[in-house]
Amino acid sequence: VVTAAAAVAAPPGVEREEARYVMGTLATVRATAPDETAALAALDAAWDAFARVDARMSTWREDSDLSRVNAAAAAGPGAAP
Repeated sequence: VVTAAAAVAAPPGVEREEARYVMGTLATVRATAPDETAALAALDAAWDAFARVDARMSTWREDSDLSRVNAAAAAGPGAAP
């Protein structure tokens, strides 16, 4: 018996993986692309997305939007960014 997955050839390409600490934990990103340049660009794009979320939503950073909203909450209702 041959499964559909076994009958399909794996696409050619380059796979790269990086791990970094973000939002208080270790995150791992794996990118598969046609070449090294594209794989590294995909990793960069993923880490940029993590950085944007971290800047807004991190409870580990005092300068994140969420931390500022939480700190201001003691003074009363306020607008969220």
